[in-house]
Amino acid sequence: KTEKGCTECGPIVSSFRQSFSTSFITMPCGRCVGGQRDDVCDTNREKCLARGYNLVDKSAWTAYEARDYIYVGGAEEEVLAMNSDSGTAEGTNAPEVHGFPLVFACQTEATGWYASQVQDGIVGFSQARTSFVNQMVFQNQLEYPRFCMCFEQKILRGENGAGAGMVTLGGYNPHILDAPLVYVQNYEEEGTRYKVHVRNIYFRQGGGQSIVPDRESQAVVRLNFDEAKFNEKNGGTILDSGVPLIIFDESIQQSFLTEWRRMVGSEFTFGKMLITENDVKALPTLIIQIKVCCR
Repeated sequence: KTEKGCTECGPIVSSFRQSFSTSFITMPCGRCVGGQRDDVCDTNREKCLARGYNLVDKSAWTAYEARDYIYVGGAEEEVLAMNSDSGTAEGTNAPEVHGFPLVFACQTEATGWYASQVQDGIVGFSQARTSFVNQMVFQNQLEYPRFCMCFEQKILRGENGAGAGMVTLGGYNPHILDAPLVYVQNYEEEGTRYKVHVRNIYFRQGGGQSIVPDRESQAVVRLNFDEAKFNEKNGGTILDSGVPLIIFDESIQQSFLTEWRRMVGSEFTFGKMLITENDVKALPTLIIQIKVCCR
């Protein structure tokens, strides 16, 4: 969560006001979830420090570890009875009664992508023992460390409302699927990320927000790269980079830039561009084929 008073943290929808909570505690040194190294504690050895750094754009954040109770749902009738006036958990002890204690990081400084976030916090779903899902398992809120993220088909932020999709904790909801579920192999052996094996990457001319093309006439071009070399550097392709970028192995760079230039008519850039909504929707759709695993 973003703490009130955080410096360089970008726009914040609603800061976390720990003074309003009777169950909020700062994790003391000696009980640091992030480990017991010397650099985990602050200089006064009062707080457990947490840091994040991304090598792609040098984004970084600094925080301290804290713990409080959180309620994510499942006891709506009980919560309504606790606060019949508003029907919400606000002003009640519902998180302590129906929730679980969560250790999280209160940001005090953020730069780069972490400072330009539009929401007031980031929930981690990595394989780390401190991730949101794993903490729910440890607190007997979930039987298995499983989750499902389904994104709405939106290109532009704010398009057709503020929603971005749906997260299901503990498994997946078969009723929201529009295609059979398939599994991919996670090639991460010791770390906390998810790594996959990319087989092919395509550009589809004329855009489109689904794997199903808008028109039959849309050309699909496979990018030229060596599959083995593309996946070998990190033991697989990282599925989530931690920033809003897709990170590919450099072996695909020349083919990517050449095909982009041919389809778009201009050079690919990370710089700012003045284009219309229709221009954005007409950009090539990137299709990534991932190697499947067992069913």
